Amino acid sequence: EKKAPAGISWFLFIGIFVALYWVSDSILMPFVGRAQLARHVLCQGNRNFVYTHNPASRIIEATTTFRHDSDVSKTDWRNVATVLDLAEVNITDAYGWQMDESLKEYMAMNRTARVVLSPEAAMNATLSGHTKSIFEESMAQFPPAKITFDYLWAMSSANVKDGADAGACGDGSAAQTLSALRYVMYKMYHQWYPLDATVTEMCENYKHLCSDLNATQLRAICPVTCGCYEWYAPPSGFFTVPAWGCPAACVALAKPLRQSRPLRTGQPDNCTDVPASAFEQGTEQGDLAWYLPGMQQWIYSVPAFITTLENTIQQILPVTNYPDRIKQNLLANITESASWISRGHMYASTRDGRWELFPGVKHPQGLTGCAFWVSWEI
Repeated sequence: EKKAPAGISWFLFIGIFVALYWVSDSILMPFVGRAQLARHVLCQGNRNFVYTHNPASRIIEATTTFRHDSDVSKTDWRNVATVLDLAEVNITDAYGWQMDESLKEYMAMNRTARVVLSPEAAMNATLSGHTKSIFEESMAQFPPAKITFDYLWAMSSANVKDGADAGACGDGSAAQTLSALRYVMYKMYHQWYPLDATVTEMCENYKHLCSDLNATQLRAICPVTCGCYEWYAPPSGFFTVPAWGCPAACVALAKPLRQSRPLRTGQPDNCTDVPASAFEQGTEQGDLAWYLPGMQQWIYSVPAFITTLENTIQQILPVTNYPDRIKQNLLANITESASWISRGHMYASTRDGRWELFPGVKHPQGLTGCAFWVSWEI
């Protein structure tokens, strides 16, 4: 029996070792090092902010974002289950992998996606009388159509107004199914509704929030309850426009509803100003009292509002009808005067019937009501 010489074996061993060391040092280590650097750049430091360029000044503007919670228990398994349901994928526990129990529970429920059908498919569903059940069936049965592809492509980069322009004027229409509506209500307000809860019950429960700045999603989902079609003092208040969630289909109804008012009610549509009491809370005609908080929220959402307000007061006061003594006092306390307005005290004074432009100071022309709000000083 012949054996390889010991010298050759050692030579091969050393050669393989050197080759492996060269591969590790020249190829693997630089690759691993770059991967570690990339991980450091992407995953270390402060990641809780976003930035953009101001289109006018071209200065970078940044703001803090919500902290990312990497805990898998916070994963939105409902949305994951919906996508798996659309794909008709049934993953079994195997090879040491086990599906999250929450995901299993959600996959057993009805999906929460809104199915977009082509006009032809939607018409066939309507004619067949299966419009309520068809949206819970397999996606594979629906024929593809370029118009639906174009719609989803547009929605992938759309803004709120684009979404509202495509929405229907009906409570729950945006959700399409009760299961989707129940889930989105839970996501917004952390309240699960029973399976027999109606669309009206779910929407009416949050009607008092329709005029809030942050209720864009509610207005898009419950446009009828929020009064997006009403032309006078709707519950959605200052935000009754597509840019703040109200579907364009609802907003478009306001004009014909007003034009048909004489025929429907027998009362003339007089284009006259409402009395000041319409802006005052607690009065019989105080329908517009809750329009003002929405306007206030919108104005105060502008980042540079306080600075702009102080500059505006300094420019406006000298040319008002206030006595010199009041002008000097307000200018000497410009920060306090601006703070009084910025904290909502001016709006509160209109709702209380005091109509003060500054603390203890009425409008320079003594105006109230509509004349107050449309005056050049305001």
